[in-house]
Amino acid sequence: MRFELTNYRTVLLIPLVLLAAACGTSNDASQGKPPDGEKTTLTAQDRSIAELAKGVLAEELDVPLETISTDAVRAVDWPDSSIGCPQPDHSYAQVITPGHEITLRVDKQVYVIHETNGKAFLCK
Repeated sequence: MRFELTNYRTVLLIPLVLLAAACGTSNDASQGKPPDGEKTTLTAQDRSIAELAKGVLAEELDVPLETISTDAVRAVDWPDSSIGCPQPDHSYAQVITPGHEITLRVDKQVYVIHETNGKAFLCK
């Protein structure tokens, strides 16, 4: 009887140990984020989107493209057609709108550009 009880405890203990390991602290790598101090490698599509965003920011700030660096390009599903930049007195289609959030830097100032369907905007 003792042998059966010990096996029963083992059978219950293994899933609990696995569950505890899965619930442990997560690191940024498992969340798809680079560790602190490292930048994500951009795909060709991300680089293209970043160049579009840089053009918008360069025009908005009247600065040369070379002074703008890309920190991140992140795919986003915006909850409506305002792509995260709603303007007062405007209405927006309530549809999921896929796009990107591009984080750019000029000197130490950070700017976030929102993009969808090849159009990019600096939210104000």
